[in-house]
This record gives sequence, structure tokens and C-alpha cells, in this order.
Amino acid sequence: MVFIDPIKILDDGVPETIESFSVSLEKGVEAEFLNIFPTTTPMEITIEDDDVAQVVFTEEIYTVTEGEDVYVEVCIALYDDVSLNSSSANGVFDISTTNVTATMEDYNPTPDPVTLVLMRGQDIVCSNITITDDLHVEEDELFNVTVTEGPHTFGAGVSILRGSAVVSIEDDDVAVVGFNQTQYTGMEGETLTVCMDILFPNATVLAMSDVQGTFNITGSDEPDIDIISGDTLFVLNSTSSRYCVYISLVSDGDIEGNENLLLSLEEIVTLDSFGVRLLHPNTTNITIIDRDFGLIGFSKTSYTVMEGKSETVCVGLNNENNIAPDVSITYTLKIIMSDAAQDVLFSTLSGEFFQGTFLSCHNVTVVDNNFAERDGTISLGIQNATLSNVNVSTTNVAVEDNDEIVVSMTIPVNRIDEGAGVNITVSYDNSAVSIGQGISVTGSVSKNELTDDYVLDPGSFSLSSDTNSAMISVEAVDDILFEDLMETFSISLSIDDPPVNVRILQSQLVIEIEDDEVVEIAFQQGRQNFSEDAGIGHPLLIEIVNSDRVRIPLPIGNSVSVCAVLVAESTNATEGMDFAVQLNMVAFRNSTTQPPQSVVLNILQDTLVEGHEVINITLTDLMIYSIDHPGGAIFGENKTVLVTILDNDQYIVGFNRTAYMGTEGGHVEVCIDTMAGTLQSGVTLAYLVGAPREDATQPAGSMADTAMVYNTTSGEGDFAMTTLRINLNSQNTDGCVMVQLIEDEIVEINETFYVQLEQVVSSDDLRFPLSPEYAVITIIDDDEIKLGFTAEEYIFNENTTFNITVQRENPVTVSSTFSVIVRRLPESNATDDDFSVMGGFNVTLAFGGNDERQSFQLTLLPDDIGEGPETIELQIVVPAGELGGVVPGTINRTTIVIVDDDYIEYQFTETDYIITEDTTVPVCVMIISGDVIFTPGGFLTLRFLTSPITATYNVDYNDTTDPMMITLTDNLRMDCVNITIFADELVEGMEYFQLYFETVDQLGSYSVIDNSSREITIFDTNVADVGFNFSVYSIEESDAIVYFCVVVLDGQLTEAVSLTYNLSSRPDSATADADYIPVVIPDQGELNHTHLHACHMMNILDDELVEPPESIVVSITPTGPTQEFINLFDIVREETVVQIIDDDSEISLNL
Repeated sequence: MVFIDPIKILDDGVPETIESFSVSLEKGVEAEFLNIFPTTTPMEITIEDDDVAQVVFTEEIYTVTEGEDVYVEVCIALYDDVSLNSSSANGVFDISTTNVTATMEDYNPTPDPVTLVLMRGQDIVCSNITITDDLHVEEDELFNVTVTEGPHTFGAGVSILRGSAVVSIEDDDVAVVGFNQTQYTGMEGETLTVCMDILFPNATVLAMSDVQGTFNITGSDEPDIDIISGDTLFVLNSTSSRYCVYISLVSDGDIEGNENLLLSLEEIVTLDSFGVRLLHPNTTNITIIDRDFGLIGFSKTSYTVMEGKSETVCVGLNNENNIAPDVSITYTLKIIMSDAAQDVLFSTLSGEFFQGTFLSCHNVTVVDNNFAERDGTISLGIQNATLSNVNVSTTNVAVEDNDEIVVSMTIPVNRIDEGAGVNITVSYDNSAVSIGQGISVTGSVSKNELTDDYVLDPGSFSLSSDTNSAMISVEAVDDILFEDLMETFSISLSIDDPPVNVRILQSQLVIEIEDDEVVEIAFQQGRQNFSEDAGIGHPLLIEIVNSDRVRIPLPIGNSVSVCAVLVAESTNATEGMDFAVQLNMVAFRNSTTQPPQSVVLNILQDTLVEGHEVINITLTDLMIYSIDHPGGAIFGENKTVLVTILDNDQYIVGFNRTAYMGTEGGHVEVCIDTMAGTLQSGVTLAYLVGAPREDATQPAGSMADTAMVYNTTSGEGDFAMTTLRINLNSQNTDGCVMVQLIEDEIVEINETFYVQLEQVVSSDDLRFPLSPEYAVITIIDDDEIKLGFTAEEYIFNENTTFNITVQRENPVTVSSTFSVIVRRLPESNATDDDFSVMGGFNVTLAFGGNDERQSFQLTLLPDDIGEGPETIELQIVVPAGELGGVVPGTINRTTIVIVDDDYIEYQFTETDYIITEDTTVPVCVMIISGDVIFTPGGFLTLRFLTSPITATYNVDYNDTTDPMMITLTDNLRMDCVNITIFADELVEGMEYFQLYFETVDQLGSYSVIDNSSREITIFDTNVADVGFNFSVYSIEESDAIVYFCVVVLDGQLTEAVSLTYNLSSRPDSATADADYIPVVIPDQGELNHTHLHACHMMNILDDELVEPPESIVVSITPTGPTQEFINLFDIVREETVVQIIDDDSEISLNL
């Protein structure tokens, strides 16, 4: 038995309901999992409260203003700081309302809430009463609110100390009384309606008595208005909200302007003390528009006034209506437009008409400013006219200028020489009168005759207030004309259309121009040569020029001529036999373009070889006719011309051939012949034929001599010849000499030598042309030597230097050096960038007389270009002009094969290809060579093929590029084919197949890196979910054995995949060897495509103890498959809990 301590009841001083509590037995924490349970019911204890509380309204009067969404909050509170605690009961009260002056339209009589509950821990509780906005203009209204006890209060001691309060509703509605307009406007003779309104800006009902008021009219004499209906006393109410009076505006026939009246509201009264809150507007204005007006205008539409004079401009009034006393019609004058530059003064610009006046005038004065200006016009207008209309609103005042400027033209001298000049001054005197600002007087100075003898620059001028003079340049043109000594011309001054008054004082000037030309007459050339030409005439030109050698044309209109006589003389020519002059006089007459005069000289042909002849032709007796210019013509430097007659009779001799050829051991006959002309009887000419002298000039384009004259002393030489003489006359016109060619039995080039023809002359004989003067003799060598390469083909790698040898194929004696050319043939496909040759191609090999062979060095260059094997084709060529017996031998061609050691490397872009299922990926091959480049046009074409390993074609994979070929070039250094991997939803692990390529075609050298195949791995993306089939196994102690299984939860295994694992256990809240045996049987397992689950067991021990449930954790540890397949399994439920339920007997407790 257990005893409980006494329970003490406390006095809390808080009013509350009857309270109770109970006492019961409950299981402790220590016994939570024991089989101990209480069996008795709780014991209840009741506490009766003896405390009392009072409540009151918080206010005696609650005040609220009506409006939208307005409510008043009324509250009751505990009195005298009494409070309820958490053990108190709730206080319940009812709230109600009753009308005083308010009605149900003014508020909602049902408070919210109706029942107030004063909760434990609260001192105050409130209720809301909604106030209605009734839009009535009325007095403030009242209603009562009352609180009573509800059905459940806190005991007999509760009481309501102050159970009622008053709510006052303040009215916010107003009425506004006033004129309906602040301004009324009407014309004389019309009727105005003036109204007073009562308005309700925020109300709809006027809940009050009538509004009475009066209004007063101020500011008007009685004749101006007449109230024809209504009274100044008005009454307004809710049913009659507008009061109007009708006012007539009297037409009085007087010009008086608009008038204004003021109306004001006064004595606004109501029978109640509420309602009208505002007067708006309480005044208004009446404007009476005067319909009577005057008619004014200018008395004339135009006026004229001279500079320095005055004129009166008047405005008149046509008065049909009377101007009222103390009223006037006013106006102002304004210059609307003015182009008059003069100063214009007005006596006044404003005017006024009173009662009885009909004319208003203004004095206009134009000031004389001593400026020559344009006539102008001033346009005046009437503006700002009051109480009147304007019929003639504008008038024009014409202003006439009376100032004048005087323009004159002066020149310092009136005689000038040709090429000289003088300035003309055009001016006016501005000391008294000047040209007005902005005005220009323009004019021109012009020639009176049509002549080009002088120039005016400029031809026009401009005068203004700032410029009173202008300069005109007169320049006499140096016309290079032979003319009269003095010429006279006149110049005129004219004024353009003047904008001002202008008078010309002097309008004409005369100038004289003096001629300074002197002409010379002479032959154009002092010497001339003419050949004998069978009487053909040759002109001798005679020209007339001025002193500085410029040809002078004579002027038109003057009868002028310059004449001269010609005289011919000669010491060795006879006139009539050797020459003849057709004219013996020349005359130059007036002409604008005077060409040279010509005298024809005829040279006669005599066919005689006689030498040159000389003639002197001289100008004499110079005369000038009909010109006033004494001493103006003289003879020039070439007064005489020296004419030489050239004898053109010739006799031409030359070799009959320009080239001769012969073989060693023979001879050549060399001949000369007459080519043109005939010798006279008795004349003999001598010619020499021989080898050219050392100082002789060789023919243009000829080769140097290679043959030697035979020396009888040494017994060596190529030909034997001495200088031979040949005489020609009228009977013997040709001749020959013999040249012997020496046999030397030496292999050598064909040799040449020249023979020359020379005329034998004395100092008195004529020298005749020789044509042809030279002839070449070629000696043909008949010996022979053969040259060839040492091999027909050479094979070398790039970056190699070696020698190519040319050798004699037959031993022969050679007396001199010779050379051959090793030429590259067009069949070669190697370029200059692939090799270099010392000395360059084509290679010239020079052989000495005893040389058996000659070599040249050839270097094959590294080019970093993958181009494949290349060839150089060489051929032996004997150059023209070499030894005649040097010929190509048997091996006269050879081929050099260049083995390319540059390879363009390529490979797969990836080392390993691991491709997931349901994917199409590109497999690419790329060029990786950095330094080796493609040969121009180079390419590599590859074909891709596949072979299965573990994967199956068209089941696990497929190639989708058709065809499976790529071509790599310098511009496309990587290309791809596509491989598609299919999705099969099988958990099967990695699968493999082989992808390789082979070369289809290529241009260039290529090398594959690594290898030409790749093993493609298909990455299996399917995963099998594995775990315990349950996360918790519950077993009672008495069951002794618990079974649990490891299963494939999701996924389709194939026979290639399996999972092995170990199982282990660890205690959670159970105790090993006390609650269970910590051994899983079996502790290993395997899942595969035929065994998708495996089950295991553990032994549970019964300890016969009353205890809470205990647990054990069993875990899976995978041990296989290999790392390749381990990712194919996902252990999703790696652990499970074995819960042991205690089933021992219960223990009961009683209270």
C-alpha cells in the first residue's frame, strides 16, 4: 500500500465558478514497458467559490459621427481592479439597445456580438454597433445601450454596477444656399434670369423648416435694370430648392461702355438651429453689355509729305449715338509698316472723342537728314479703339526724299603705252549729302568702240554711305600688232536704275594708246641642205617678226605692206644648170594671221659625181607702204641663207654573201660585187679584202672570232689568209679571193672568223658605201665526243646531299674546254622547293681538255609536306655553239627518285569509346601532324568497318553513316561517322565490338598513330534494385526463429550478371547471446537471372523478462560481381530491422 500526502485548498480572491479536480494513478516512466497497469478509477475533489465581482460600462456617453462604414464600440469592464485568473469561469452578459431620438434608420439595433463573454484573464470586453449614414440634414440623435447578466455567470456574488450608457450620433450632412452662378452677362434690351439654390453636397433630405433670405442690388442707377418678375425676398426648402427673379436690362441709347451690378445675399434665416452650414456663393455680378457704339476712321486714305515738311493726319467720328457724359471714345495710332528711312515725328499717337467732338488730328513731320535715300511709305493704323467700330482703319503717308548726289569720273593722264595702265576714279562728294545706310548706287564704265586694245577691270562700281569712290583699272593690251603709232578711244560712265536722286557730272573720257612694235624680216633658217632631186622645188621661208622674235600678224583695215628683194650668188654652182629661183621678191600685206612667205628654190639633177655646191641668197631693198610708223621695219639676223647642194650619185660595192661555211682541210672562195651605180669610163676604184683590224667595228649582233690565223712558224692555226687587193672599173665589176681552212684533228667547237671589205681612197676621192661590209666564215669541226650519266636512276631520301656525275663514254683528244648543260625536264613532278642545285638549274658543266668526268651537287630539301615519292628527270644537252663533236651519249637521261620521309599523322580522336545505350555518337579521325602539311590537292580517304566481340550487330549497335567513308584534306582535318547504340532494357553489363578503318585512296604520305582500330564499349545504363523484401521484421520471443529475404526488387538480369553478398547483424536495443544468437544462416547469398531472391534466418532467445520491444539490425555487404558489373546493382534497402516483441506475463496495480 502507498500513502498520498494531504491536498491543501487555497483562497485566490478571484470570483469564479465551482471548481473541481481529481486524483488518479498513472504508470511512471520506469514502468513504461513493464506489464504493470493501474485498475482503480480517479478520485474527484470539488472547490466552492466565495468571491464576488462587479462590471460597468467604460463610458456614460459614447459619441460618434455618422458616415460610411462607421461603428461605435461599447465596452464593459471589471470594476475596482478586480480580475479573473485562469481558474475562473467565463462571465456571460447580454447587450441590447433602445431608441431615444434615433430611429432604426440611424443605427443597427443589434450589437455585434449580442452576448459578451468575459474570458479568464480578461478585464474588459466590447461590442460594436453599426451607425447608418442616412443622408438627412437633421439634429444629433440619441439611443441607449444596456447590459444584463447572461445565463452563465460566475456565481451568486456577481453584480452589474453600471448597466446602461448613451450613444450620441452627430449628423455630418449639410445644406448650401447661394447663387447658382458667380457671373451673369447680358446685352442692353435682354432679360436675365438670376437664381438662388439650396444644395445638398452630402445629403438627400432637408429635415428642417424653410430657409428665408433677401438679396440686395448695388452699383446701378434705376434706369439700367428693371425687375420684371420676383422679389428680393425668397424662401427655399427641401421641396422647393431654387428661387429665380427675372431682370430686364434697359437699352438707353447712350455710348457709355459696359456696366456692372453686384447682387449679395443677406438675412439667411431658418426656424431651426441646424441645417444651413454655408452660403456659397453669397454674391454674384451682372455685366450689362452696352450695345451703343461710335464709328471712327481716317478722313483720307493717303497723304504725301516732302522731307523737311509736315502734314496733318485726321481721324473722324460718325456719331449716330450720343456719347454719355463722363464717357469718351479713345484710340491709338500705330505704324503698321514703314520703308521710309527718314525720321518721322508725330505730335501724338493717341486720340479721344468727347460728347460734341467729331474730329481728332495728328501732326506728322519728316526730318531732313541730308542723306540721299529712297522714297518711302508709312502705313498707319487705328488700334485699341474703345466704344466704337473702325471703318477706315489704315492710311498711307508717302515720304519723298529731296537730297541728290553728284557722280563724276576722272583720270590722271589720258595717254598710255601698250602694256601700261592707269586708274579711273568714280566718286561723289559726301560732304553735304551722303547716300543713306543700306543703299548702294551702282553703275558701269564701258567702251564706246568695239576694240580689244585695252581692258577695263572691273567694268562696274558701287557707291554707298561707307564708300564714296571706286577705282576702275584701264590696261592697254600689248597686242603685238604692227599698226599705227597712235590710237584714240573713248569711255562712258552710266548709272544703273538709281534708288536715290543721282546726277552725273562727267560721263565721257578720252584715252590714247601709243604702239611700240618694231618688226624684223628675215629667213627662218640661216643654213639649208638639199640633195640633187631632178628639179623638185624647195621652199625657203621668210617671216616677219617683232624684235623679241614673236611672229606678228598685220592688222585688218590698214593698207599696209612690207616688201624685200632676193639676190642669189654662188662660187661653184651655176644658176640654170644646178639651181633656179622662182621669185625674186616677197611682200607681207594686211592679215590677221600672217604666215611666213616662201621663195621656191629648184635643185637640178646632173648625175655627175662631183661633190657639194654652195649658194648664198640675200634679202635687200626693204620697203614699207601706207603706214604712219616710220622706222618700224628692219632686217633680221638671217638676212642671208646659205644653201648647200648635196651630190647624191653613189657607187655601192659589197660581199656577194654575208656568210660562208667550209670543213676543216678545205677552202672557201670569198667574192665582192657591184651592188648599185655605174663607173664612168676611165675611173678605177680599189678595194681590200682581209681579216678585220683589231680596231675595226664588228657587225651588230655578231659573235667574236674563235678561229686563229695559221702561223707557219708554229704550224698551228685554223685558216690561212692575207689581205688581197681587188680593182674595179667599168669593165670589171666584181672579184674573188681564196681562203684555206686548216685540218687540226682536234675535237672543238665550230669556229668562225670575219672578213672585211675596205675602199682604198685618197683625200680627193669620194667615199662610197660598202654593203655588206663584212662576211662571216664558219669552220665546221668533224670530230666527236659522247657524254652520259653514270646511272639511269638514283633513289635518295629527303634531306640528302649527293653528286650527279656526267662522264665521257669514249676517250677522245680535246684541245679546248667545252661545256654541257644538265637540264630538268618538264616530266619532273618535284618542284624548286623540293631540292636545290649548286649553281642552279640548268646546270652547266665545264670540261677541260683532259677532264674525263664532271659532277654537280644536288641537295634534296626537307619540306614537311606529306606528298609521297617525287621524281626529277634530267637530260644532257649540248648548248648551241659548243664543240661540234660533243654529243649526248647512251645514258643521256636519268631519273632521281625522292623518297618522302614526311608523313601526315592521323588517328582516332578518342583513345577509349564508352557509349551509353540509346545514343548516337560520332566516331572521328583527325589529322594530328603539326609541322607536316598537305601537298597541294592532297587527300586521304578511309572506310570504316565493324566486327562484333560480345555485342551483336543490329541488336546492340549499328552504323548509321552511308557510306561509312570519310575524306580528310588540308581544309577538312577531321571527319566522323555515326554509331548508334540501341536500348534493350536488360541488365547485362558492358558489351564490346571492334571499329576499324582501311585506306581507300590517297594523295600524299600518311601514317596512322596508335592503331587503326578501337574497341567500342557499350555502357549498360540499366540498373537492378536489390534489397531486403521488408524494412522491419517483427517476431515474438516465443517464435524462436526469424526469416528474412534478399530479393531483386526491379530490373531484368541476364545470365552474364550476378550479385554475391554477405549478411551481418549488430544489436540495436537487443543484447547478443541474450535476446538472439548473432549468426545469420547462411551469411552469404547470390542473385542471378535464375535466382531472383535468397532467404536467411536467425535464432531468437526467450529471456522470460517483462521488457519493452528490442531490435536487431541486419546489413547487406556486396562481395561481387567484379568492378565492371558492380554499378549495375543499386542496394536500395541495405538494412532491415528485426523487432523482438516481449510476450511475458502482465503486472497489475490498484489505487
